[in-house]
Amino acid sequence: MRKRWLALLLSCAVAVNTCVVPAAATTVSDAAIATQQTVSAEDAETQQIDSDENTKAQGGQNADLYTSDVASTEADTTAVSETHNFLSGVLVSGISGEKAFENGEVTIPADTSATYLSMKPVLNSEASKDPSMKYTFKYIDLDGKEFTKEDTARNVYVRFDQAFLGVSGKGNDLSLTVTKGDVTETYVIHVVRSAKLSGLSMTDHNGNAVSISPSFSSKKTAYTAQVLDNVSNVTIKAIDPVELQNPEESEILFNGTASADGTYKLDVADGENVVTIKPNNGAASADEYTLTITKAASATLDVNVEPANAQVCLYTDKGERIYQDNGKYYLAPNTEYTWTASCEGYVGKTDKITLTEASTLDITLDKAAEGEKLPQLKAEYPG
Repeated sequence: MRKRWLALLLSCAVAVNTCVVPAAATTVSDAAIATQQTVSAEDAETQQIDSDENTKAQGGQNADLYTSDVASTEADTTAVSETHNFLSGVLVSGISGEKAFENGEVTIPADTSATYLSMKPVLNSEASKDPSMKYTFKYIDLDGKEFTKEDTARNVYVRFDQAFLGVSGKGNDLSLTVTKGDVTETYVIHVVRSAKLSGLSMTDHNGNAVSISPSFSSKKTAYTAQVLDNVSNVTIKAIDPVELQNPEESEILFNGTASADGTYKLDVADGENVVTIKPNNGAASADEYTLTITKAASATLDVNVEPANAQVCLYTDKGERIYQDNGKYYLAPNTEYTWTASCEGYVGKTDKITLTEASTLDITLDKAAEGEKLPQLKAEYPG
């Protein structure tokens, strides 16, 4: 009986051990699976990181970015395909040499007084004309309306004066579409304004005209003038063509100071008096003019005339009248002047005079005979 119990106990022990061992094996297996799952996740993450690194190394062309890059490439291709092979540039009336296109655009300067543009497209080929090449010009005119003009490549200047430009500091853009066969190219001509003066003059404190040298030209920017030593101040008048038609758009800068009416009063000191003059009307660029004024010694002239009510006038060689200052004429030495004397009922006289020092001129007019035809002299009468 005791032996049977021992055998039964041993049998249960073996059974228990048998049950325990599978349980332990199951636990190890789950851990291994969990470990394998963890390793797999890490591998996947590592693979993703490697993939991202490879993507960066290849310029970011993963699936999403690649689609974006394709669109970008198509846009770039479109931009590159906008070639400008038909034309090399334009010739513009009044401007020497060809103005070359750069990426289909060119800038043309035009004075603010200009009211039209005359230009000729220049073909990129050796040919001067091509009847199969069509031109379409377009611009917005001064009234805000679109103007269109069509032509062919026939080697002629095309004039745009239909409200293309006004006397103003404002420019305009001209679009040129060129078509040949099924190829079309577009060019743009930008017209920008360049401000220049159209006149420059000066008078002294008595209203006498003061000559400037050289004679004024809008293309010359440096001038000199000489006033006599009795002159205390001068008034300079500069003319901007824009001011004549659109005064609200124009002003003149004298030594940086703005003048709405284009006049400037300057007290003249001994030595050089330098005045810079620049039109300001909204143009893209403006020429700056320089006027240098100096004083010179004068020779005075006293005039005695009979009859006393006779009118005496004195003129420079340019026909500019000289007025008295405190009863005397102040003249430049060694310079020729013309005088006239006239009075109703008397025979007028005229002559030339050159002074080297202070002098007196005595003039006596003769009574005209009844019915005598009197000479016509240049003279000015009060009233």
